[in-house]
Amino acid sequence: MKNIKERVGFWSEADIYRTQGRSISNPFKSHIEIFESKDVLEIGPGWGRQFEQLGPLASTYCVADICQKVLDRKVYKDIDKIVIKDYQQDLNRKFDIITFWYVIHHILDSELEDFFNFLNKHLYVGGSVFFNCPSDTFDKTIGSPKNIDGDGIKTTPHSVKRMKNMLKKHGFEISYQSNEVLAQNCYVLLAEKIGG
Repeated sequence: MKNIKERVGFWSEADIYRTQGRSISNPFKSHIEIFESKDVLEIGPGWGRQFEQLGPLASTYCVADICQKVLDRKVYKDIDKIVIKDYQQDLNRKFDIITFWYVIHHILDSELEDFFNFLNKHLYVGGSVFFNCPSDTFDKTIGSPKNIDGDGIKTTPHSVKRMKNMLKKHGFEISYQSNEVLAQNCYVLLAEKIGG
């Protein structure tokens, strides 16, 4: 991972609660039943807004992040936590669902291949990945244009077409897609692992 030290440092100190204020805490609402009795991995869990809703439904719930400080939050004290050092890492376990919200745009373009391999490697066949990404009409003025520069801290916009192609290339079949207007105009994708 490029600039890992700087990225970890940023998320250790960032006022994530303030920045999450513009995002939707339950973008998965129309599909919440898919989490029932499943082994779930959430990448980039922030302050735990998704975990607080999904954790009680899941059979097991694990959170993963590049930043230990994020994982040390009190909300995660009783669940499994994993520090991601890079996307070639083997977690030595698989999940039914991997979910991440408002995360993909912090992954560099050069890391996408490894990231989607990571998703495939840690899902059972038939398992799902459920996430959002800025849509093709993403408002690049959010915050300010200087926040769009692809350094893994600020936003790295990836086109929805690229996300769909990455899913297909890495053994996924899209089962749901929507350009529902979420905060910051994000596109929602749900895909099933059909191969590995």
